[in-house]
Amino acid sequence: MRYALPSGVVTFLFADIEGSTELWERSPEAMSGALAEHDAILHDAIERRSGIVFKTVGDAFCAAFSAPGEALSAAVEIQRTLHGHSWPRDVGEIRVRMALHTGECIERDGDYFGPSLNRVSRLLSLAYGRQILVSAATAALLADALRDEVALRDLGEHRLRGLARSERPYQVMAVGLRAEFPALRSPDVHPNNLPQAISTFVGRERELRELDGIFVQCRLLTITGPGGMGKTRLALQFAQEHLDRYAGGVWFVDLTALRDPELVAAKIADELNVREVPNETIEDTLAAHLRDQTLLLVIDNAEQVLSGVAKIVKLLLSQCPRVAALVTSREPLHVAGEQVFRLGALDHHGAALFMERARQAAPALTFGDSEVAAIGDLCAKLEGIPLAIELASARLSSMPLRRLAGALASGLSLASKDSTEASRHRALRETIAWSYDLLAPGEQRVLALLAIFRGSCSFDAAASIAESDDVDDLLDSLVDKSLALVDDVDGDPRYRLLLVVREFAAEKIRGAGDYDAVAQRHADYYAALATTLRGLESTSGIEDDLPNFRAAIEWQTERQPAKAVELIAALAPFWRVHGSVTEGRSWIDAAAAVRVDARDRGRLLCLSASFATLQDDLDDSLRHSHEAVEIFRTLRDPAGEAEALFRVAEVEHRQGHLDEAERHYYDALRGFVACGHARGEMLCTGNLGIVARQRGAFGVASARLAEAIARANALQDGRLSSEFAMAQGWVQRRFGELAESRATFENALAERAAAQDRYGVCCARHALASLGLAERRLSEARSGFLETLRGARELRIKDYIARALHGAAAIEVLEGDAETAARFLGLADRLFAESGRELVDSLDYDEAVALIETRLSAARRSALAAEGARMHVDDAVAMLEVRWTDATPR
Repeated sequence: MRYALPSGVVTFLFADIEGSTELWERSPEAMSGALAEHDAILHDAIERRSGIVFKTVGDAFCAAFSAPGEALSAAVEIQRTLHGHSWPRDVGEIRVRMALHTGECIERDGDYFGPSLNRVSRLLSLAYGRQILVSAATAALLADALRDEVALRDLGEHRLRGLARSERPYQVMAVGLRAEFPALRSPDVHPNNLPQAISTFVGRERELRELDGIFVQCRLLTITGPGGMGKTRLALQFAQEHLDRYAGGVWFVDLTALRDPELVAAKIADELNVREVPNETIEDTLAAHLRDQTLLLVIDNAEQVLSGVAKIVKLLLSQCPRVAALVTSREPLHVAGEQVFRLGALDHHGAALFMERARQAAPALTFGDSEVAAIGDLCAKLEGIPLAIELASARLSSMPLRRLAGALASGLSLASKDSTEASRHRALRETIAWSYDLLAPGEQRVLALLAIFRGSCSFDAAASIAESDDVDDLLDSLVDKSLALVDDVDGDPRYRLLLVVREFAAEKIRGAGDYDAVAQRHADYYAALATTLRGLESTSGIEDDLPNFRAAIEWQTERQPAKAVELIAALAPFWRVHGSVTEGRSWIDAAAAVRVDARDRGRLLCLSASFATLQDDLDDSLRHSHEAVEIFRTLRDPAGEAEALFRVAEVEHRQGHLDEAERHYYDALRGFVACGHARGEMLCTGNLGIVARQRGAFGVASARLAEAIARANALQDGRLSSEFAMAQGWVQRRFGELAESRATFENALAERAAAQDRYGVCCARHALASLGLAERRLSEARSGFLETLRGARELRIKDYIARALHGAAAIEVLEGDAETAARFLGLADRLFAESGRELVDSLDYDEAVALIETRLSAARRSALAAEGARMHVDDAVAMLEVRWTDATPR
C-alpha cells in the first residue's frame, strides 16, 4: 500500500552507494544481487518509520518524512544494518552515504520540486560512504529530540556547488556508526594526496612563515637538516595550508623506500597516476602531463636518490612553468634556482611539543612548575630534536616523568654544545639507542629484523622473517612504544620503521652477524609470494610490497642469479599490466648482465624482447629474439625455441610483414604442440587468426579465433580471451553480423572494465564506436570515439589515437566538414609513422578516405593532410570536445 506523500515542511532523506560505478564494472553479476539486498534494507527501515520512498534512480534513494526524528532513526538503522550485513565476496561492503534536510517543497504527480531538493542533493555530494550528514535546518529541529546515544558533530561552513547560500552540515554520531572521515568533498577542497595528520602541529609556526616568504620568490625549495628534525612534518603542514594556490593539486611523493635514482620519475608518475607509454621515456611523459598545470610536488626523503630527484626536478621545472617543488633532504639538490631552508632544532617550543605529546601518552598527567622545569631540562638535553622529544614523551605511558628524566640523564651519552649537524645526529642516535635498551630481548630482535624490509611489510612477512611464535604481541608492543608504525591498508596491518630508526636497527642486525641469513629469508619469502601472483590480472597486493620485491631481486641477482630469473619471470605480468615496462626491462637487463646459464639467458632475452615490443623498440626486440632462438636451438630446447620464435613473429607482425609473421607463428606453434605448451598454442592460434583477418580470409580467421578463445577460457586467461574475442568481433562485422559483433564488443568492454584493464577498455570502446559509425548511430559513435581519444591519449597509445581520429574524420565528412576530416587523417598518418607500426584493417579510415575523395581535390587533400600532421593531439581532442558538445548534426 502506498501512503500519501508528506506535504508542506518535509524532511528528505537522500542516499546512494559510494563507488557504485566501479563496483558494477568490477563484478556486475554479484553487484546485481547485492543491490537487491541493499534496496530491501532501505525500503524496510524507511517504511517502518512512516517514510515514503518517492524516487529511486539506479542505487540512489529519495525518501520523505513528516517528522525529522523518524528520518534520523531510519538513517541510523540503515547504516548499522548495512555495516553488519554479509555482502558477496566479489563486492565487499556496500558503503552508503546519506543526507537529511528539512524544508518547504512542492508536491506534484508523486514527486517533489523546489530548492529543498537541490540542497539535500548537494549536501549528499559532500558525504562519504557510511556517513550521515544533516543540514543546519534539520539539526535545529532535532536539537530537543536527540536520544542519549545519538549526537551531532558540527562540521563548519561549506559551500554547496551551484547554490548561493552555504551550508553548515552536521555529522550524525551514534554507536555502530563510523566516526572519523576525511574532510568533506566540498568545492573548497583542492585535489591532493597529502596524508592526514594524526597529531597537532607544534613549535614550527615561525618556520612556516619564513617558508612562505621564501617560496613566493622561487619554484624549488629544499628543506635540509639531519634525520628527526621534522622536515617532513613541516613540509606537509606548509602544503596543507597552501592548497588553494595550486589548481592542479598538491601531491606528496615519499621516496623513503626507494634506492635506485633511475626510478624517481616512475615513483612521481605513480603518485600522479601518470602511466608509462610505449616509445617514450617516463620523464617526457611526466613533463607532457604537467606542462600546463599549476601544481606543487612535495618530494620527501630525497637524500638516498639525490641524483634522480635533481634530474627530474630540473626537467619538470624547465618545461612546466607553473609547477613548483618542495623537497626534504639531508643535503641540497644543487640545482639552478634552488632555495635551501636549513631546519634547525626546536627552541623553547620543544617543551610545548613534549607536553602536547605527553598528554596523548598519559592523559592524566598534570604539569606544575616542577614538571615544566624538568621538561625544559629534558628537552635541552635532547637538543630540541623533534623525533627525540616524541620518542621520549611516548615513554610516559609506562614511566613517571621524574624516572624518565633520570634514565635519560644517565643512559645517554649526550653530545657537547657543538651546533654542527653531526652532533645533533649523535643525540638522535643516542635517544633511539636508549629506547632500544629499554626493550625486552624479543622486542629488540624483532625491531632489528624489521630493518630488512624496504618500506612497509605485511604481518605474514614480518612473521616469516622473525620466526617467533609471539611476533604479533612483539609488533604491537613496538608500535605502542613508537618505535614501529602500523598503517591500515584495506583492513590489513602493514608495519614500517621511521628511516632513522631503521638505520639504527640495521646496525644491530649487522652487528649480530646474521644479516646475510636474514636477507636470504627475506628474498626467499618474496620469491615465494611472487609465484602465487602469476597469472593474476589484478595488481593489488603487489604495489605495497614493490620495494621489497626490488630488494629481493637485487639480493638474488648478486648471489643467486638463477633464482633472480625466476622472480623476474614471476613479476613480468605485473610490470606489463601496471605499465611499468621500463622498470621491468631494467631488472631483466641487470640479470642478463651477470653470469647465468644459457637457458636462463634465453628466458631473459625472450622477456626483454616481449617488453621491447610493447615499447615499439622493435630492432632491440628482434635482436634479442634471434639470439634466444640460437641459444635454445643449441640447447635443443623446443619449448624455449618456440617462445623465441613467437617473439620474432610478434615483431614481424607489428611491422606489417604478414608472410614472415605467419611463418614464424607456425614454427612456434609446432614447437609448442610438441612440448605440450598450452598457453603458447593458444597465443599462436589467436595471432594466426588475426593475421588471417588482416589478409581478408575471414572464414579462416573466425575458426582460429574461436579456437583461441576456447583455449584461453580453459586456461582462465581473461585478458587474452577478451583480446581474441574483440578480434572475432571485427570478423563478425566483416560478415555483416552486426548484432553479434556488438554483443561481443560489449561483453569485452564489461570484462576489461571489471579487470581494470585500461588498455583493453580503450580497445573495446573504439570497437563499439566504429560499429556505431557503421550503423550511422552518430551520437553513439561521437561519444565512443571521444572516450577512445581521451583514454588513448592518457595511455599515450598512438595507434588507437590514430584509429579514433579515423572515426572522427568519417563523422566530420558525413556532417559536411571534409576539410577538418582531411586534417584529422593527416594527424593520424603522422602518429602511425611515429609508432613504427603498419596501418592495416581500419574500416573507418577506408570510409573517411572514400568520402573525402568525393568532396576534395587531390591537391587540397594533400595540403590539408600536411596541416593536420602539424597539429597536436591535445588540440584535436579539444576541438572535438567543443564541436561534439552539441549532438545536433551540422
